[in-house]
Amino acid sequence: MSKKEQILILSLGGSPEPLIYSIKEFKPDKVVFLCSPQTLKECDGILEETAFNEENVEIYEIPDAESLDDSFSTSKKVLSKFADDGFEVRVDFTGGTKPMVSGLVLAVIEGNYSNFKFSYVGQKDSQSRTKNGVGVVKDGSEITKMQINPYKKYAITEFKRGKNFFNTYQFEAALENFQSAKSRFIKGTEQRRISEIYERIVILYQKWDLFEDKVSKNTDLFKYLGFIINDIEKDEFILNEFENIDFFIQMKRNYEFLSFKIRGVSYDSEDPSIKGHLKFRISYYLSDLFNNAYRRIEEGKYDDAVARLYRINELIAQVQLTQKGLIDDDQLQTQKEFKVNISSTKSKAHARDNYDEILDFIDYNSSLKEKNKGYFGIANDKSYELLDLFGIKQSPKFDKLNSKLKERNGSILAHGLKPMNKKKAEELYDKTLDYAKDYFSFLDEDMDLAKFPKF
Repeated sequence: MSKKEQILILSLGGSPEPLIYSIKEFKPDKVVFLCSPQTLKECDGILEETAFNEENVEIYEIPDAESLDDSFSTSKKVLSKFADDGFEVRVDFTGGTKPMVSGLVLAVIEGNYSNFKFSYVGQKDSQSRTKNGVGVVKDGSEITKMQINPYKKYAITEFKRGKNFFNTYQFEAALENFQSAKSRFIKGTEQRRISEIYERIVILYQKWDLFEDKVSKNTDLFKYLGFIINDIEKDEFILNEFENIDFFIQMKRNYEFLSFKIRGVSYDSEDPSIKGHLKFRISYYLSDLFNNAYRRIEEGKYDDAVARLYRINELIAQVQLTQKGLIDDDQLQTQKEFKVNISSTKSKAHARDNYDEILDFIDYNSSLKEKNKGYFGIANDKSYELLDLFGIKQSPKFDKLNSKLKERNGSILAHGLKPMNKKKAEELYDKTLDYAKDYFSFLDEDMDLAKFPKF
C-alpha cells in the first residue's frame, strides 16, 4: 500500500516561530501557506529556517486578512485540492488574524474532510508565554496540541444532513447519515442513543411513506411509534432534545392517527377488536393518501402526485361502497382488495324499485368465475355507477373533477409522454380535496393528525 502524501496547511501571521516549529515537527511532504499581502514576505524566512524544499511549497494569498469572507473562500479553494484520501492533511491555525483563522476552520468543517486533522502550536506550561503568560509563546517553549474537530466528535454534519434529508422525504439518505453518526459513538453514550432514536424515526416514516403498515412481521407502525415515544420520554437526555418542539408534538399526533388507522380506535382504548376490521378504518387511508400526494408535490414529483390523486378519486367511491355494505368483508380484510359482494348487493337492492337494473349491473360486470366466487372487481367509473344505482348521488363537482383527472391520461405515468407541471398538480390536488370534503367532513382534522413532522 502506497504511503499517503503528507500535507501541512498553515495560516501565516506576523509570528513565524510557531510555524517553523510545526514544519520541523511534522516533516510534511508539502507545505501550503495561507497568508495576507502583509505576511507574504515571511514565507522565505520560514523556508530558509526549516531548509524546506521550495519546490514542495504552495502559497495562497488572502486578499484581505480582516475579511472572514475572503479567508473562507480562499481556504475552501485550497482545501478542495487535498480532499482526496491519498493525502494526509494537517491544518495548523496558529498564525494569522482572527478572520483568517476563523475562515480556515470554517472551510475545513464545511467540507467535512475525513482526512484532515487540526493542530495548534501552544505553550508547554504557564511560564512559556511572554507578558505574564498572556503574550506569545517563547522560543523553545512550543508544543503542538492536536485539536478535536467538534463537528466530527459530535457528528454535527451527519445529524444536520440527516435532518435535512428527512425534511425533504429522502429517507434513504437520511438513514445513511444517522447510521454514519451512530457509528462514531460508543454504545450506550448519549449521542449514540439519540442517533439510534433518529434512525428508528426515519425507518418508521420511510415505511409509512411507502404505504406499509408494518415495520416487521410482528410490529405495526402504531406499536413501533409507541416504542419510540416511550423511549424518548424515559431518557432525560433525549427528552431534552425533543421536549417542547413541534417535531415531538407532531409525532404524538401521528401516534393518535395511526391508532385509528391501524386499530380503529383511539390509542388509549384497550380493545380494538370490534373496530379493528379494515372496513371500519378504511376512511383513514384517504386522509393518509392525500398527505402522501402533497409530499410528492413538495418533492417536485408531479406525475407521482397526480397518480395518487387519481387513486384518491377511486378510493372515495370505494369507501362509500364499503360504508354502504356492498364490499366483500373478507376480501377487504385479508387481501386489502375492494370486491363487490354479490349476495350483499342483491340483498340491499331487494327492496329498491331498480332491483332489476342492479341485477343487470352485476350480471354485466362480473364473469362466471367471479359469480361462482361470490364477488367481483369493478373499475372507477363503474364504482360511481353502482353508487348511483343505490341512490348515492355525486357532488356537482364530480364531473368537472373527473374531466380534470382524465388529463392524467396524457401523463408519462399513464398513457402519454407529457409530464405534469406544478401548477396542474396543485390545481388537481385542491379540486380533489375540495370534492372529497363534500363526503368526508373529518378530512382536514385527520390530515393534520397524519402530517409528517419536520425538524
